Amino acid sequence: MNVRATILTTVGQNGTTPTGTVVPVEDGQITFDSTANVVSTLNSLTTSWNWPVNFKDLLTPYGNECFIERGVVYGDGTTEWVSMGYFRIDTVEQQDAPQGSIELTGSDRMQGIIDARITAPITFAAGTSVAGIITALVSAIYPWATFSIDSSLTTAQINVAQTTTDDRFGFINDLVTSYGMIMYWDYRGVLVVKAPPSLSTPVATLLTGPHGVMTQMSRTLSRDAVYSGCVASGQQATSNAPPFAIVVDNNPISPTYWYGNFGQIPQFYSSSFLTTVAQCQSAAQSIMQNSTGLPYEVDFGFVPNPALMPWDPVTISTDQGGIQTENHVLKQLVIGLKPTDTMTAQTRQYLNGQFSVIG
Repeated sequence: MNVRATILTTVGQNGTTPTGTVVPVEDGQITFDSTANVVSTLNSLTTSWNWPVNFKDLLTPYGNECFIERGVVYGDGTTEWVSMGYFRIDTVEQQDAPQGSIELTGSDRMQGIIDARITAPITFAAGTSVAGIITALVSAIYPWATFSIDSSLTTAQINVAQTTTDDRFGFINDLVTSYGMIMYWDYRGVLVVKAPPSLSTPVATLLTGPHGVMTQMSRTLSRDAVYSGCVASGQQATSNAPPFAIVVDNNPISPTYWYGNFGQIPQFYSSSFLTTVAQCQSAAQSIMQNSTGLPYEVDFGFVPNPALMPWDPVTISTDQGGIQTENHVLKQLVIGLKPTDTMTAQTRQYLNGQFSVIG
């Protein structure tokens, strides 16, 4: 195993081969969390480098980025690198000054969008494309930004004029959510807006036992943040009543069956971007797709696989007096930057829901 951190003083680089200064890595970890606004964070990367003495030095939190790669060293000495992403340096700390190691924390590029509040309202006219709104608001902060936006959002248009508040990220996130998409900065430094991965096709199988990669596992059953229905409401383009839709889990064998013992527990989502009943139904169904299923979470450690990401569906196979397999969705991943570190994950079990519109 090998790890490489490259400090970038030239902003706006993308891809997997940016130009910068490589610094040694002693310790640290990266967290990927699908439930957080900033999906990727760099936690306590430790390096034996010089303490910055002016704002132009390498390890300063004034715009410099840290590009992280994790790799496998082969027998012939070559290394296959996998990019872990771009992280803005947020804090620099030295516990044992003046000669001790330096610890860095950082956030992916979404933190810059969150920090960049809008100083004066911006209005987008009816008929503006959804992709156009996203690129305009992000490019105002990152003129060099590269996008990978679902093609359906290029042709999709808002039906009524929309005016921003001062919350740039909140406005974009509401727009993305209303179309059933997810949004994050990926390992290339590209802003990705797409539909969540299909949960019916696991991307990996995680096994226990002598042929497996899992090193430890714990399990929890909880009702927290689990719903059996979703009420989505919006804003009407005419003087008629605002549109809304109720979508419920209508699968009798599902633990969150709307008419079952779990109870009728709805979550609510409201957006001015929803202007038709069909849009409300689509948004409610997408939200249910991401929240239904058995309220059963698994925390486990396993041999690091930096190709996995939050939202990925996986199969977990355990030996409990016989092989038992379950389909789960990755919620959070933590990958260490030392050879002895395992990769830890949190998941929720996924069961196919049968969603019905009841209102």
